[in-house]
Order: sequence, then structure tokens, then C-alpha cells
Amino acid sequence: METDELIKKVIRWGRDKGLNDPKAQLNKVMEEVGEIAHEVSRNRYGKEFRDAIGDTLVTILILADIASARPMGCLELAYREIRDRKGKTENGTFVKEVEKKYKIVAEGPGRECLTWARAKDIDFTKERLKAEGYTIFKIEEEQDG
Repeated sequence: METDELIKKVIRWGRDKGLNDPKAQLNKVMEEVGEIAHEVSRNRYGKEFRDAIGDTLVTILILADIASARPMGCLELAYREIRDRKGKTENGTFVKEVEKKYKIVAEGPGRECLTWARAKDIDFTKERLKAEGYTIFKIEEEQDG
């Protein structure tokens, strides 16, 4: 069965069952993730593990639908965010590289401005503030964890 068709069937099933409470559905997501944890903690990756993964996917798809979020849109958004992420794997877990960011304090037409910019955007942000009539007083480097 094609992925899009299967997603539509799962969502239709959830609607037909009257699943429309996001908090209740989140509880189901957590319950199913707990079943995955149960299997992984015992190094079991057989039928029960696969069933728990499938049940978790179902509950997440239904939660997305309840919140009017397109599941594939959410997945695409997440992938765009991680695809160029830098970092390294430590003890089997990917740890993203800490990106520098800057706190900018400026004063402009009748008010003070406090904003932040990532390292890659600092020049653009400074130019934008100057174009809007702000004078930059301080730029401090911070760490984004």
C-alpha cells in the first residue's frame, strides 16, 4: 500500500472513531512510546517492537490530524531543519554542534531594541537595524544549546 494512501486510511479511522481530543491522543502517543521503551530496554526487536512502532506512528498521525497539521508537511519541515545540521555522534546519539548567536542591544526612534541573531545572520540583522534608524550599542556572543 502506498504511504499517502495508508496515512489517509489511518486518519479516516481516527476520525471515524471520534478521536478529537489532542491531550487524550498525546497520552496514547506516550503510552505507545512507553511500549517501545519496554522492548528496547530488554533488547527485543521482534513482533512486539514492530507493533509498538506501528502503534506509535498511528497515534502520531491521528494527533497531527487533530491539530490540523499535515503529517508529511511536519516530516518535511523536520528534515529541512536537520539535513544540514552539523555535529557528531557520541555514545550512539547525534549531538548537534552548538551554533553561535549574538544578542544585540540598540536604540532607535523613541525606543530600545533587544534582538538576537545567529552567526550566519549577524551582518543582515545589523544592516536591517541601521536601515530602521537604530544605533547599535552592544553585541554579545551567546551560546545556543
